Amino acid sequence: MPNVSKPSTIFGGRTKESQFMKWWSSNGGRQPSGQLCELRNWSSSNLRGVAATKSINERTLLLTFPFHFAWSATTAYASRIGQILQEYNQIREDDLLAIFLLFEKFLGKMTSGRCCSTRKAHLDVLPKSYNMTIFMTDQQLEEIKGTNLYLTTIRLREQIRNDYLQLVDELFTKHPEHFPLDLFTIENYTWALATVWSRSTDILIENKRVRCIVPLVDMFNTQIDTPPTHGFNSDDGTICVIASKNYEPGEQIYISYGQLSNANLLRLYGFIFTENIYDSVQLFITLNNTAPLFHQKLVILDKLTGLSNGQLNQENSNYYFDLTFDNPLPQALICALKIQFCQNIENLTFLMAKFASEDESALTQNKIIEIIQNQFAPQQNYELNVLRSLEQAIKDMLSQYTGGTISEDEAILQTLLNQQRQSQISNTLENQTALISLRIKEKKILESSLNKLAPYFTMIDVD
Repeated sequence: MPNVSKPSTIFGGRTKESQFMKWWSSNGGRQPSGQLCELRNWSSSNLRGVAATKSINERTLLLTFPFHFAWSATTAYASRIGQILQEYNQIREDDLLAIFLLFEKFLGKMTSGRCCSTRKAHLDVLPKSYNMTIFMTDQQLEEIKGTNLYLTTIRLREQIRNDYLQLVDELFTKHPEHFPLDLFTIENYTWALATVWSRSTDILIENKRVRCIVPLVDMFNTQIDTPPTHGFNSDDGTICVIASKNYEPGEQIYISYGQLSNANLLRLYGFIFTENIYDSVQLFITLNNTAPLFHQKLVILDKLTGLSNGQLNQENSNYYFDLTFDNPLPQALICALKIQFCQNIENLTFLMAKFASEDESALTQNKIIEIIQNQFAPQQNYELNVLRSLEQAIKDMLSQYTGGTISEDEAILQTLLNQQRQSQISNTLENQTALISLRIKEKKILESSLNKLAPYFTMIDVD
């Protein structure tokens, strides 16, 4: 969740939050440096988070929790449905955790009507609903039609539906005593997936990435540029959190969610930051397998983008480039288009040989860009084709966005912000504000890309 600095309410007595903290301690949760943090509710936004109870110095160890009791594949396989889950070997990690969550949430409800899970105290403090884009109405999503997030959300909804139907067919109906369909509904399954996406953390254990939901750690909110402050301690098998900076009593403590754009924050967590240095728009290039010199181009483009994306995949002919405010026209994108438009096999063969002869550790993306630029001597028609293709692609992207001009969108946004200040914030108003803000930011990035592209045309001597 985003940063909040308004006055807070401390949970006490027999609230579900205080019961959760007792459960957390009884299951191995520790604050080794003293009682330095506690759950609080920021009343202005009804947002729960973790606050400092005393002055805290940077790098102080705040809390630890045993990995063996976190929600993970390990604990799911060790549970009473573990054998069933192991036999269903097609299951993905997120689905595994979602099913485990639902099983524990509904444990006992089929017979006694009450949850009897040993994890009930944690389940009781989990959100009942989320603001992610998959839960927004079609009318709300119209605000971001044309964005990559809009398409991703539509596809994600369809994938959730298909995955659920497959689980019903291959798992739930075969074990109705554990997965009754009146409880394991698509709505509850979607809620559980959203819980996994928004509350899990990926940690490294023996150089292997492990996804888990860690009680209390899942309740920390985030700020832009908070450095990574949590991880696995192999000495005692715990997941620990350290302070990223100095904190004063009552101040909210933050952890890192990663370097995420507002589109990703809205998709995974349901919020955005007003100012987000990681905002970007993805521009895709598709290399058709019927294109001339397809194989040679594929090898070079995989080399060019693989180092930045970390996904070297010669089967994949789709490539994406992040356009940002700081870098609205990446040189890697220009180079990729030059490769895509190239009809000279000698140029491509030379590049493949050059890359093969270089020391792999020294072959950074900047080095690859330099090699490609040096190989392609400026040619008027060729350069114009590349630039015009890119210009048209960006204009086509802009034309797909809803709303009016950036100025018109900003006027709408200001009206919504004024409404928020004058009345209680509703989910509908909050969602609309976030979506329009996202739309404006992306339009501005694309306009910046066009402005950055314009001087390139003047460098070419056009008859």
